[in-house]
Parts: sequence; C-alpha cells; structure tokens
Amino acid sequence: MRQRHSHIKSRLRHLKPKKNLLKRPLFWIALLVAAMSVGIFYLFFFFPPFQVQTISISGNEKITSQDIEAIAWQNVDKNLLGLGHKSMFTVNTVALRENLLARFPGLGEVNVTKRWLKDLGINISERQAAAIFCEGDSTQNCFVIDKNGVIFEPAYSTAGNLIVRQTVAGAKLSIGQTLVDKDMMASIIRLKDALKNNFQIELRQALAANPLVITTHEGWQIHFDPEQDIGAQLTKLDLLLKNEITPTTRENLDYIYLQYKDRAYYH
Repeated sequence: MRQRHSHIKSRLRHLKPKKNLLKRPLFWIALLVAAMSVGIFYLFFFFPPFQVQTISISGNEKITSQDIEAIAWQNVDKNLLGLGHKSMFTVNTVALRENLLARFPGLGEVNVTKRWLKDLGINISERQAAAIFCEGDSTQNCFVIDKNGVIFEPAYSTAGNLIVRQTVAGAKLSIGQTLVDKDMMASIIRLKDALKNNFQIELRQALAANPLVITTHEGWQIHFDPEQDIGAQLTKLDLLLKNEITPTTRENLDYIYLQYKDRAYYH
C-alpha cells in the first residue's frame, strides 16, 4: 500500500499545472524586443516626418527642374515587402549625384543634401561654354567644351567663338567625353583673357599640342610651351607687345615664338 501511495503522489506532482506564460519574465522581454523592433522598422521606413515629401532644385538654367526631379524620384522611391516608401534614411546621395551627372552631361557639379524633416535639396551648376572643339582641320563635327575640356553639347556654329583643335586618333567623339587636358584648357583660357584685357587682341584658334599654338584675330600666331610656366611666357609676351611689337608692326607679323627659355623670337 505504501508503494502504491508513493506512486500516486509522484504522478500527481507531474500533473501540477504549468506556470502561466504571462508570468514568465522572458515572455515580456521577448515581447518588448519585438515591439521595439517593429517600432524601429516603422520609424526607419514609414514614419511620415522621415519621408521625402518634396525635392528642391536650385542652380539650373538650361536643364529643367522637372527633368532633374524625375530622375531624383526614381532614386528616392523604394519598395519593401510590397510597401512603397520614400524614407530619407534610404536615399543614397552619392548614387543620386552620379545618376544625375550620367543622365545630364551639361551638369558640372551636383550637391545633394538631406534636409531632415524638410526636403531633399539638389543644388547644381551647369557647364559653361569655354570654347568650341573641332577635330583636326574640320569645322563640321564640332562640340562645345567647358573649362575642363569636357564636351557637353554639339556646336552648330563656330562663328565668333574660340576654336580649340586637337587630333583625336581613331576615337569617336561623344557627349561627356574629356577631349582637352584640364591644365591645357586653363592655359588657353588664361592666354585668351590676358591678350583681350591687356591688348584687345582676340583669340580665334588654339592648337592644343606641344607647342601650344594660338592664332589671333589679326592672323598672326603665338607659340607657347605648355609644359613650362605659362606665366613667365606671358611676361615675355607682355614686354614684347608693349616695347617692341607695336600695333603697326603687328600688321605684318607672322609669329612669336615664346617656347624657348629666356628667349623670344618674332617675325
């Protein structure tokens, strides 16, 4: 009898009701973690104040705000688990900048700023024409280039513009391509400004090579060494045009050679 009684008590112990789940600390901890995760997920992707409501465009002149904004929204609009969102957190400003530069060759600089609780700001600067690029001796296949030597639109006329020439062996010219070295362009622009401001001499053409050969509106040429200090060569030119080569002399001038160190020749 004692053995039977002991066996029954053992079975009763195993039949005791389990502890209520709501009284388990781990249950509440897990529930709290889950609730916080859902809250953070909602805050990150769908909370209205963190959604991109508007896109502000500034600095554009030729390129319309609508065209820029259309590309921007393509980068902003996202889909997660079948739900669309425009979270400011997921906007990749670097990718957006690169997409805009690739889509619009006329853009020189693009700055994208997340203005939290306000909007997405896009400030741009468009490329400005510095010269017309024509390959070789051609005047048919020409392009507008900026100060960095990048072509950004076709040139339908060369009249009254500085033409920069350079041989591009076997290459097909395309919008967005860098044709003239940035330093070479800087030298050409510097020479153009110096001659115009100091002597009212206009540049009509520049051969981007070594030597750098520029042709003035009066028909004579100046030869520079682009690998040497352009400033020093300009100083020699300034002295020549002020002290030796008068406006009357320029009427019969053919060329000025400045590429030789410490010397200058003209004829």
